[in-house]
Amino acid sequence: MQITAPPIPVYRAASNRPPELSSTAADQLKLLEQWRAIRAEGATAARAADILHVPRANLYRWEARLNERGLRGLEPGSAARATAASPSATPPSSRPSSPSGRSRPATARTSNCGEEH
Repeated sequence: MQITAPPIPVYRAASNRPPELSSTAADQLKLLEQWRAIRAEGATAARAADILHVPRANLYRWEARLNERGLRGLEPGSAARATAASPSATPPSSRPSSPSGRSRPATARTSNCGEEH
């Protein structure tokens, strides 16, 4: 009696399986697919977004995350983790608070519109 191995190693088959998506990511993926289909029929990106009742900026952001990080990029919180891990992210303490690079003191502004003192 001869025992044969499965044609694909089990560990490889498991790693090639599509990831389980959260309901939020699955909804975003479905909307992206619909948006692309509407655009393929000749509609503008803005018109396709209006038809789906989704802000066009969200669709572009989801598309970019999908292209950059795959399906996991659509998961809630994946954008925050990617931004925080980005080496190009400037820490808030090193950013200038004004265009001149000097910090401005906090001042209370009062309005005396038409009042006489």
